[in-house]
Amino acid sequence: MLGRVKTYSSQKKYGFISGDDGKEYYFTEGEIRIPSKILSAGYGVQFTTADGYPCPKARNVRLL
Repeated sequence: MLGRVKTYSSQKKYGFISGDDGKEYYFTEGEIRIPSKILSAGYGVQFTTADGYPCPKARNVRLL
């Protein structure tokens, strides 16, 4: 799946991705497959999805 980082807080170690399918995905620092310090809002990413609460989760987040 492709999308864009909507928000990411390196202090809180989590963020949200707007997927190309129109859904919002939650991710934690542990799912980022690049150094988290270079991840920022607006970056294009590729990721896999998983069920989660309160919204679906993004896994294996990689920069495009």
